Amino acid sequence: MKIARIPALTVAGAAVGFAVLTGGGSALAETAVPEPAAQSSTSKAAVKATWNHNKVKGAKSSGTITTKKATGSMKDTRKDGKCARVRVEWWSKSGKYDKDTFKVCGKGKTKKISAKPGDKGNYWTANYARAVTTDTV
Repeated sequence: MKIARIPALTVAGAAVGFAVLTGGGSALAETAVPEPAAQSSTSKAAVKATWNHNKVKGAKSSGTITTKKATGSMKDTRKDGKCARVRVEWWSKSGKYDKDTFKVCGKGKTKKISAKPGDKGNYWTANYARAVTTDTV
């Protein structure tokens, strides 16, 4: 089982900062992802954080995620006939949910990641820039 951690870069307010630094509260959550057949790395955060998933067999990704936007890059690292995939998910307290998926195929190929919660110009601010998952498909 691998655990991908994303450290908080900036936080607003001492209470939120304390929760992030101590791992308490809902400001920063970490998730362990079981790895049956396909390997993956998952990161969770609320506020602003970075991720660096470089131990997934066949894929790498890194970037920054906030409650308004995710930016980064991804790379297919193996000639295995599979593609690298990154999924970004956001949630709001009002029940809104959005997931964006990016895929790149072919060893050495890279792709930029840029996503916002909401679709087709109907963007919104999430309460949780909740998950970034990197795996192969």
